[in-house]
Amino acid sequence: MNSIYLMASTLIVSASGFVFWMIATHFYKDYQVGLVTALISVVMFIMNISILGLNYSLIRFLPKSKYKNQLISTSVLAIGLASAVCAAVFLLFLPFFSPKLEFIRQNFSTTALFFILTLFISLDFATESIYLALRSGKYIFIKNLLVSALKLLLPVFFVPFGAVGIFIAWATALSSALLVSTVVLVKRFDFKFTPSFTKINLARLISFSSVNFAVGLLGIAPAFILPILITNTINPETTAHFYIAFMIANLLYTIPYATTQSLFAEGAHNELNFLQSIKKSLRMIGILLIPSIVFLILLGNFILLLFGATYSQEGIVFLRLLALAGIPVSLNYLGLTILNVKHRMKALLVINTVGIFLILFLSFVLRGYSLMGVGIAWLVGHLIKNFLYVGYIVLFMPDKRLRPITVLTYMRNLQLRRGEQG
Repeated sequence: MNSIYLMASTLIVSASGFVFWMIATHFYKDYQVGLVTALISVVMFIMNISILGLNYSLIRFLPKSKYKNQLISTSVLAIGLASAVCAAVFLLFLPFFSPKLEFIRQNFSTTALFFILTLFISLDFATESIYLALRSGKYIFIKNLLVSALKLLLPVFFVPFGAVGIFIAWATALSSALLVSTVVLVKRFDFKFTPSFTKINLARLISFSSVNFAVGLLGIAPAFILPILITNTINPETTAHFYIAFMIANLLYTIPYATTQSLFAEGAHNELNFLQSIKKSLRMIGILLIPSIVFLILLGNFILLLFGATYSQEGIVFLRLLALAGIPVSLNYLGLTILNVKHRMKALLVINTVGIFLILFLSFVLRGYSLMGVGIAWLVGHLIKNFLYVGYIVLFMPDKRLRPITVLTYMRNLQLRRGEQG
């Protein structure tokens, strides 16, 4: 049920985002959309940095903790401080990171709004891990209904503000979910903000989460760094085309992400039934993912036309490459979850470091081919990560029950059976 609620929630947010960007592309210029998508990627990157990997610790330790209020409070406080520091550093060094985004520092009110909304978005992101740990995914769904409604209402009111207006509409919608999350935690789970560094060893939590933090950051980094790379090395219009196509493809990636997040929570609760949970996850991913990939490959150009002719012309090949990458992306989510539950953190770090390096390096090398080059880099990078995950599970995992889920082991067993029959 957690998987279903999380998937439904993410799909609703993604669908509302789809409509939000349809509105934005018709009311705002491509150049403005490109600048804001790059800025949004920065906010999402800050959000993922400031979480400090504590989302994994919350899922892992909260279910059995005797000090739930203290654990949640201490984690939220640490995340809030980290988000504030990251946002301040970005604003301070903005001319170095991306001079084209300096419009966000055009006056004090714009800068302050960016800082506050980024902080709220980061704090709300942490609440989703709390709900997952408590097996209450329905509250993620409820709060994101509000986000979706506001996303559809706000963009038309800020057209006179240009690129800043798009950002305010988007960030206000997302940050509003923090209010709902806080009310639910207080009313439903009797939460009280009681940070305690004596009962909760934050250093131990961060130590457990440090590799998860690095791995998670490496896993999502390409999606957030690429818009900045494209804006700086190509142009903001291409960034807009990238973002819209990637947003559509991300609906595919919602399927393995939601399923494996729930798989991780189940593995934390009961590792004995982990293999059975993996099989259920694989079935769910396969049933939902394959038809969606075919749909995007065949009809993706018509979907892009909803945003404008240029989005369809410039983004269709890229979208098809992203759709094909849905299979290796799903397998990588599964591999990440298996190694996480089995505490193989060093292997996770190495595999994801190689993955991000390949995607970003190939994207830079192939930038002359515009979005097609970025799409090839994305697909190749994830395929190589597949081989690394499969190779590690086959060669180094002591739990032989996990090996039948890998393609290489399946093929080897098939050859052995054929040999016996022969």
